[in-house]
Amino acid sequence: MAENDDNGDGESGAATAGDARDLTTTVFPHARIRKIIRADPDVNIISADAVFVVAKAAELFLEKLSWVAYETANGERRRTVQYRDLVAAVESVDEYFFLEDILPSNPKYVGKEGGGARKGKNATD
Repeated sequence: MAENDDNGDGESGAATAGDARDLTTTVFPHARIRKIIRADPDVNIISADAVFVVAKAAELFLEKLSWVAYETANGERRRTVQYRDLVAAVESVDEYFFLEDILPSNPKYVGKEGGGARKGKNATD
């Protein structure tokens, strides 16, 4: 029996995909997550379960953030998520308040209309 993306409450995709999500695997490589955790000098030993939980939490966090950004782009009739959509997501959802310093509204590295990073030797100036 095929599942329909529309679950009847007006939200398509998100709830259905969440219900069918495999909670036993992650998209992030565990070795990389372990390496990031080990960068903390206060951490000596990391269990495989802890690495899995951190990887899954990061995956779910990014999925939710990207979904809010996608909805912003979709509301403007665009199919491509842009930096400004991520900024709008951070500004509109209280849970992402801690990201306001990381995703500034007017970043220095975003160039002309058309986007992309500035080219050249001193692109960070």
